[in-house]
Amino acid sequence: MTDTRLFLALSPDAALRAQLADLATRLLPHTGGRCTPPDHLHLTLAFLGPVPAERVAELQAALTELPVPTLRLALGEWGFWLPGIAWLAPRQPCAALMTLAEGLRELLDEHGFRFDRKPFRPHITLIRRAHRPVTWPAPAQLSWTVREFCLFASQPGPQGVQYRVLARFA
Repeated sequence: MTDTRLFLALSPDAALRAQLADLATRLLPHTGGRCTPPDHLHLTLAFLGPVPAERVAELQAALTELPVPTLRLALGEWGFWLPGIAWLAPRQPCAALMTLAEGLRELLDEHGFRFDRKPFRPHITLIRRAHRPVTWPAPAQLSWTVREFCLFASQPGPQGVQYRVLARFA
């Protein structure tokens, strides 16, 4: 069996995804680069990377142990990171979001799953290969009510990387 590249993330519904794609298009003249495809827009909670296929069911079962709070996120903070990532993030810290991300990391540790241990910085990547803008457009004002997180598989393909939801946890 082969390994599957996995990550845990919040996935916007179709209406919010369309609003985020519109924001990316609005931001593009300021940054250059390439907009994230709308079906790839998400907020990563934990990146696991390659996981042996025989452990995926175990991971799904473990994730059902974690309670999922309803989160209300006010998205509106633009930002930029090297190497060329323009993003949108919550305007203020959300304690419930931070608790969810920490709980996921603890659960992954308890069950022996490896994951990227960089500090959690909630954001949605809107543009890749961007340059730091001289000016930003007016702040975004998006509201996102989150009731679930998803386990995604990231699979390379002829048209580039494709994301597939393996499971939803509400």
